[in-house]
Amino acid sequence: MQHIRSSTNSLFLWLHRLIDAATPTAVIILLALQSQPKVHDRYIVAGLLAGLFLTFIAQVNGTYTDWRGRSLLASLRKITIAWLLSWLGLVAIDFVVKISENFSRELWLLWLVITPTTLITYRIVLRLTLGQLRRRGIGNKNVLIVGAGVIGKRLANTLTDNPWMGYTVIGFLDDNEQLVGTTPINNIKVLSTVDACEQHCDS
Repeated sequence: MQHIRSSTNSLFLWLHRLIDAATPTAVIILLALQSQPKVHDRYIVAGLLAGLFLTFIAQVNGTYTDWRGRSLLASLRKITIAWLLSWLGLVAIDFVVKISENFSRELWLLWLVITPTTLITYRIVLRLTLGQLRRRGIGNKNVLIVGAGVIGKRLANTLTDNPWMGYTVIGFLDDNEQLVGTTPINNIKVLSTVDACEQHCDS
């Protein structure tokens, strides 16, 4: 079961990267078609390069890691920064090789704005869709929280109040045996001591 979940998550992240890589190309082609009947190869090359830069920078800045527990605002900030750096990189290349005059400045600026707007819209729609699915228990992961103290309770509250994250808290583990069987918060019980963690994980 764990292998299936890991494979599904990996497939989802690769699909995420593929959409991000294709978005700059799709946007610049559509923009070019608004002003000319045929898209010049230079726009396609620029789009492909931007897509490669975007996914590389997004990978480096952590856009694709730990996304499940990250806030929407943090995710949008990361992908926006990745795009801005990609766009600036292409602008620098254009000036170095002296081909910037071959591109429409208006189109270039529209591309700068519309691409992140598309990426952000896609992520918002995806987050809302996943949130609805997870509220119904689809794709959720069961978690145990080690420690039923202040920090543990705070974490349990955060996960419970944000079902879109996809985590269901099934209980606490705590070294204090007197807490076993009690319910510190949100009807979530202290199931056992930390030493019994392996038993609960296996079950």
